[in-house]
Amino acid sequence: MLGPDLPDHDDLRRAPELAHLAMVHTAASLAWQALLLENPELHDLCPPELFAGRPSLLLASVLVTRLDELTDLIAAYKASLLAVDLSAAITVIRRVGKAGEEKPIEQRPTKEESKKSDA
Repeated sequence: MLGPDLPDHDDLRRAPELAHLAMVHTAASLAWQALLLENPELHDLCPPELFAGRPSLLLASVLVTRLDELTDLIAAYKASLLAVDLSAAITVIRRVGKAGEEKPIEQRPTKEESKKSDA
């Protein structure tokens, strides 16, 4: 997960809320990176027994998933406001799916794939 491309002057004139969303996106990206640095085992699919007696690891896993979804939603919202290629936004909406549906970290796009879909 990379931080957001900051909105430029024209973007902010069209959609001032992008300033606040860029701050949220940046904070979420930093939290995501910190959680993965602190819990490197979350880079792989974790067997349920790994979480036994480790509630902080389980919560970190949920946070990583939710932060990833949040940044995807912010990117999709920005794309819809700025009338850019909406295929990335549609992909995000389909991927997030039903509320509470978990996606293993391995199924998430890599940084390179995310950068390509944002472009």
